[in-house]
Amino acid sequence: MAASPARSMRKLKPWLVEQVNSGKFLGLVWDDDTKTCFRIPWKHAGKQDFRHDEDAAIFKAWAIYKNKLRPGEKLDAASWKTRLRCALNKSPEFEEVPPRSQLDISEPYKVYRIVPLEEQVSAGSEKKSRKRKSAADQKDSSGEEVETTQSEKKPNILTLELTYIKEEIVSSTNFQEDSGMGSDSSNTENLNMLHNPEYLQITVLYSGVEVSQTLVRGGECKLSAGKPPVQSGGGMEHVPLPDPAEPLDSDVQIRTKRLLEFLQAGVMLGSNIDGIFAQRQRACSGRVYWMGPCADTGTNPNKLERDANVKLFDTQNFLKELELYRSQGGTPPNYQVTLCFGEEISDCDISNNKLITAQVNLSKCTYVLSCMFTIHRTPLTCRTARVLQSA
Repeated sequence: MAASPARSMRKLKPWLVEQVNSGKFLGLVWDDDTKTCFRIPWKHAGKQDFRHDEDAAIFKAWAIYKNKLRPGEKLDAASWKTRLRCALNKSPEFEEVPPRSQLDISEPYKVYRIVPLEEQVSAGSEKKSRKRKSAADQKDSSGEEVETTQSEKKPNILTLELTYIKEEIVSSTNFQEDSGMGSDSSNTENLNMLHNPEYLQITVLYSGVEVSQTLVRGGECKLSAGKPPVQSGGGMEHVPLPDPAEPLDSDVQIRTKRLLEFLQAGVMLGSNIDGIFAQRQRACSGRVYWMGPCADTGTNPNKLERDANVKLFDTQNFLKELELYRSQGGTPPNYQVTLCFGEEISDCDISNNKLITAQVNLSKCTYVLSCMFTIHRTPLTCRTARVLQSA
């Protein structure tokens, strides 16, 4: 039965403020006396000590409130969390406060600020303007959030392309999702990627030699040489910068170990529907430079300053470049970010000459570009082109 008009109008701010004031959710509390900032629990759903009834309670409540979870459906804390995070990121009434968040402790949390009305309507930065436009697309004239039907939504190019790719994988591999028969682990992993745009692929290289490759499924991780503290078992995933070994020669190993001593605190990496972000930790004494699609192309190297939340990759820009590449050909869009530790780096540098680098990208971007060339050994099939042109 269709929801009533009154039920379909759901405003995030009053609902969330009501939940904070209720005291019903463990860890969901005000962060200041003026009640302008609040903490929201942010434990990784993949941790062994994760408790659905407590750690995912607020995310589950939002899913139920939005009619996205019904009795008998399976528990999916990661999807619930993503849904609320996207709502917070799109809303002009909230903004994340990374310096006040604590993600590397046993009971991690993020801090969000309730943005005053005068700040919402003032001429802000380009980022805030984009956020307001995105949020406005979901509003009606009364300012309420409207629950649109599937037929009213217009999926973006990447979503359409991936929908087609999924169909191709299913038909070509006889994938049976319910039984698990007739499939292999690699195809299952690829299908999972289609629904998880926040999967981060991180490849660590020492002097151009690959030493580790990690797929971060939670959308957030800490990349550092230090061991994760014992008390942070419920915090974000830790991606280590390992000790150097053969085939690196002894001199390179010594210099790499020396640099690792300054990278104990490391860098926090995160991803969402908007792109990839990084924050060099305050205690990280080693300098960190980067290059990628969002890097300044001027003469000065791009440096991560301590505690600064920096956008390294923009999903919307990638989608625009993907459409140009689809329609006009040429060079595929760049989606890879390179972090360089202790040394400056630019487009004219050869990363193989750098002691420690890390290549970071969203798995979905890698996957969609590879499938463009491999499904039928052509850049795009006619069927895919028609789907894309309908966007």
